[in-house]
Amino acid sequence: MPLIPLSRTLLLAAGLAAVASLYPSLTMAQPVGCALNAIIAHRVGGATLLRAAPSIRAKARAPIPWRRGGLVAVVKAGDRGWFRVAAVRDPRGRLAMKANGWLHGSRLKLRLKSVGGKGIPLHEDPSPKARVDIRLNPALAARSPGVLLACRGGWARVRIGRVIGWLPPANQCARPTGPCR
Repeated sequence: MPLIPLSRTLLLAAGLAAVASLYPSLTMAQPVGCALNAIIAHRVGGATLLRAAPSIRAKARAPIPWRRGGLVAVVKAGDRGWFRVAAVRDPRGRLAMKANGWLHGSRLKLRLKSVGGKGIPLHEDPSPKARVDIRLNPALAARSPGVLLACRGGWARVRIGRVIGWLPPANQCARPTGPCR
């Protein structure tokens, strides 16, 4: 029985599948679902833009207005450092802008709050059973908001200075100003 030659398309597909199996980080990741609020960090002298897709090259959908007292993004998904924003609210929780776009994590911050007086835990993985990598001093954490890097469920992967870890939902504060309770 003679062998049937594969078309170029099948060869290309087989080659891409082989590369994807060898290098899984090159494959397109699906957005990870999450449910958290984060402070929108506006750039001085520049607009903070929602994008149509998780990329700086994606079409700009809408500028997020600046408001005295700050604004809070309702984050519903994360994809390689970008976050899908479903709404923008003022610090009192009132809707400031209906949104359906992507915002880069460098524009999203979380304040940290201590629960139970044991410091603020940063976990190795997004789970209460995961090892705690470090406990931050509440006084230091109050002065340094965390930059949002990733999310999963209610957990947020944040960077505070040079420290990176998963912040539990109970230790997150998305109030731009005032005390975190």
